[in-house]
Amino acid sequence: MQLAAVALALTVTTTVSAKPHAPELRPGGRPIATSRRATTDLGPGWHASAGWLTGGTLPAFGAVADPAIAATAARALVLAQLAPGTTAADWELVANRVDAGLRTVAFRQRWRGIAVLDGQVSCVFGRDRLFAIGTNILPIPTGDPAAPAADPAKAIEWLGGELGPLAVLGVRDRVVFDGQLADVVALDGPATRWTLFVGLDGAPIAARDELHHDGTLLYDAPIRWPGDARMAYPAATVDVTVDGLAQTSSVAGMLTWVTDSPATVVPSVTGPFAKVTSAVAAATGSLPLAIGGTTTWSRATVPTEDAELAAYIHVMRGKARIRPIVPALATWLDQQISVTVDEPGACNAYSTGDDLHFFIGSPACENTGRLADVVYHELGHSIHNQTIIAGQGQFNTYLSEGLADFNATTNLDDSGIGRGFDFTNTPLRELDPPGRDLRWPEDASDDAHVSGIIMAGALWDLRKLAGEPVAEIAFRGAMERGIDLPTSYTAALIDDDDDANLGNGTPHGCAIGEAFARHGIAGDFATTKVGLPTVTGLTISVPIAIPVNPDCPAPTVTSATIHWSSAIAADAVAMTTTDGVTYTGTIPDRAGDDVIQYSIDVALANGMSVQLPSTLADPLYEIVPREETVIYCATMDEDPGWTHTAGWQFGPPTANGADPSAAFTGANVFGTNLHANGDYTNNAHELATSPRIDVRAFVDVHLQYRRWLTVEDGAYDQATVAVNGTTVWTNAQHNGTLNHFDREWRFQSFPIDSMITDGSVTLSFGLATDSQGISGGWNLDDVCVVGMKTFCIDGCGPPDAGCCGTSHPTGDLVLGLGVVAIAARRRRR
Repeated sequence: MQLAAVALALTVTTTVSAKPHAPELRPGGRPIATSRRATTDLGPGWHASAGWLTGGTLPAFGAVADPAIAATAARALVLAQLAPGTTAADWELVANRVDAGLRTVAFRQRWRGIAVLDGQVSCVFGRDRLFAIGTNILPIPTGDPAAPAADPAKAIEWLGGELGPLAVLGVRDRVVFDGQLADVVALDGPATRWTLFVGLDGAPIAARDELHHDGTLLYDAPIRWPGDARMAYPAATVDVTVDGLAQTSSVAGMLTWVTDSPATVVPSVTGPFAKVTSAVAAATGSLPLAIGGTTTWSRATVPTEDAELAAYIHVMRGKARIRPIVPALATWLDQQISVTVDEPGACNAYSTGDDLHFFIGSPACENTGRLADVVYHELGHSIHNQTIIAGQGQFNTYLSEGLADFNATTNLDDSGIGRGFDFTNTPLRELDPPGRDLRWPEDASDDAHVSGIIMAGALWDLRKLAGEPVAEIAFRGAMERGIDLPTSYTAALIDDDDDANLGNGTPHGCAIGEAFARHGIAGDFATTKVGLPTVTGLTISVPIAIPVNPDCPAPTVTSATIHWSSAIAADAVAMTTTDGVTYTGTIPDRAGDDVIQYSIDVALANGMSVQLPSTLADPLYEIVPREETVIYCATMDEDPGWTHTAGWQFGPPTANGADPSAAFTGANVFGTNLHANGDYTNNAHELATSPRIDVRAFVDVHLQYRRWLTVEDGAYDQATVAVNGTTVWTNAQHNGTLNHFDREWRFQSFPIDSMITDGSVTLSFGLATDSQGISGGWNLDDVCVVGMKTFCIDGCGPPDAGCCGTSHPTGDLVLGLGVVAIAARRRRR
């Protein structure tokens, strides 16, 4: 069925604004005629907004290919439904063109041959469907179009009172202006030229300056943070005064004035779409603006005032960017958002779900209103809150933190979030650590900012796999319909769907599944998995599983590489496979090295990669290539008998919380809170200490153990390893976001000769926690002290020959050799 045949089913109602009672003096641009906006119910999906009818479709077969079909269909719609009572002659065809597969047919409005100023209507066709109608249909007048022109003296007198003596250049035209017949009178005056619209009764309707001057207002603001680059941005849609007259700048920061000399501009940080208020003192200024020139307002040297300009610029930029991503948000975006900067406090900012608030700076961190990353992040929270579809989506802190982070990255084109927060260019959070993605639920944290990286990282990976527009589709879907991280996957697919059938896939479903699966939030979507490595001597193997998925083929492996280093050398080893399942590589013999550290990088055909180990806070495995002799080893097959606080327990792990499901060897481990939910408690100070261990018969002594540790960033909770009270290791710290979450049993080795006191050592494992956030804590297995060389303390044999008949002082020393069954075993890790 052609469009013209179905057009009669449409119903349109129109409203006309009342004409202003007083003439309007418009010192720049076209006079603003009052438009007749169409509002209608065109069936499912159609809605009216800001001069457009969109959301639905009407068939128009052949309209894209044939301009005549398109013009006929569009004109029939206009005459029958959009402007009933008009004639074909009232609509002048001015455009009928195809661009990028879309045909646009546009008409200018006329009445009895007279132009209706600014009246127009247009239809956009794609895939032989009409899917967008632009309406600016204006009121038609009453009266005689052939009536003689009135004497403009009265109107000129009015205008002259504003501008001084004026001369009539002539009556140029007759138009319909805002529902009235009007003559267009050209006037000349001192350094000015005006167009005057005069009613047939001689009364002035409006005037337009034809010889105005313009210039551009810019605001200087940090691109990211004050210590880095800055930029002069257009002061978009901001309220100012120009030569004492109130004016709102254009989106490009353009201002206009009529005097033939530079203007004086008084800027602000308030406009129709954003209002910035300082809790300290408002920034003020007065700037000269030359004709055709630019002027820049900068308060870079006053942090509290710089925060006002930076917050205004980046809020406006953030609003502009999200508008095409979430069209349904237009009503909220068109409102003025309240932004407060320089609030008491430090190192923080927040969104109420609408308004934004930024804290003043401190010695520890920058004024957050000056940080573009933080502005876009907090605006992201408000965008999320306003986009949620009530009754379907919900506000979840993990989800919202991730969406807010992605909003920042998509505005900044950078996976690092929060640069400049601590006065450095180091980001607070990194959404794209190479090959080491945070996953649900293994890396979920009580800190919502950390858990949010799972969501933001999935969207960033999707951006890399399928491009920014696809990532923005998933971003919108997660905002609209997501309840938590796992539900965001289906929410993203719903917005990506093109035929109301998720069962047959979506246009970008494979990329969405691949990206979300990397972060554990893609349900049962199957993709390539890299298993944990096994080590035999210096030979390392990893299993790689590539599932059969005909709908979304999993990415194949293009290469697998071992990157290794020691204190004296570093290199890379290519791993090979004979069966396509197990990849193997061997590090060259490094028997003289104490410790070799290595990682594994598996590159995939889709451009992504997987790196092991996956613990972001400790990204290197360790191997000890030297022969070693066991001095002491707590295998945890039996209770080691260490002294400890109540939080330490001995027994089998139960896989509660983040704890392992099995010991590394045997059945038992020694760790913090192995039972209940497996998590340590807040405000705890747990310590486990070994007996004294006699190491006098050895030089080059090492502490070695297996750990499965899950603990918050070292800024909050500290896991420590100490020898004779000297700390040899503690978990990493990075702005509170680098949680240490092991996903496997990890081996560590430390040389401890420098810590030996009186020929002995004691080992201590500690955990200090703060008042918020908990995880699994310590799990220990095979805690050993080993020696690389031996010598005899009683002189009964040559060095390295072993000791004979050695006696040791009494006390609580644990004898070095023969104390446990495996003590005589020489090992190589």
